[in-house]
Amino acid sequence: MKSPFLIVFLTDFGNKDGYVGMLKGSILKYTTDVGFIDLSNEINSFDIESGKFILYNSYKHFPNGTIFFCVIDPGVGTERDIIFVKSDGYYFLSPDNGLLDWACSEQESSFYKLKSDLISTFQARDVMTPFLGNFLLKKIKPKFEKRIFKGPKIIDNINDVRNFKIIHIDKFENQITNIKNEVNLISLEYKGKKYYPIISYSEKTEKNRLIQGSSGFWELAGPLF
Repeated sequence: MKSPFLIVFLTDFGNKDGYVGMLKGSILKYTTDVGFIDLSNEINSFDIESGKFILYNSYKHFPNGTIFFCVIDPGVGTERDIIFVKSDGYYFLSPDNGLLDWACSEQESSFYKLKSDLISTFQARDVMTPFLGNFLLKKIKPKFEKRIFKGPKIIDNINDVRNFKIIHIDKFENQITNIKNEVNLISLEYKGKKYYPIISYSEKTEKNRLIQGSSGFWELAGPLF
């Protein structure tokens, strides 16, 4: 039988120390009527920018109602807030440190600030999972307030290409830019070298490695020489 709640984890916790397992166990103490998916727990430590891109590129591939449990938190234990966001039929639970900015920027969004005086070095387990567990049991009914999130600077005009940025480097060292695939690129200069388009990764050479990626953005196929 299909679980009514799907929780997707995005963290920099890795799989060595059992942290993500503890989060899942803590949620199951409230209800076992949930399903879990690990989007990624291997984000580089504290790399909010990478997590921001992966979440932005991934969340729409999940069904409406999915809850994204997102923790990349160099400010754990500080005064930064923890927020619960509702956006386009999805929910996001995260420290308020910019991690949700891109995913929640394309549509009207609203947020709720979690209330807790608990001091903890593992707030994901000790603050976020109790909130989520009680939310799933409908013991907490958040009062959401409207909020505008700042999205990525996306280049969709050939005239702006000179100002492009690398926004993510994936496991295969492909350098993902913020230039949309729809932009008709003939070449791209990066770090003093000019690169030219290819159709598939197998075609890459030292100079020919500019490719339209599955994320919807142009990439420089890596690793770069």
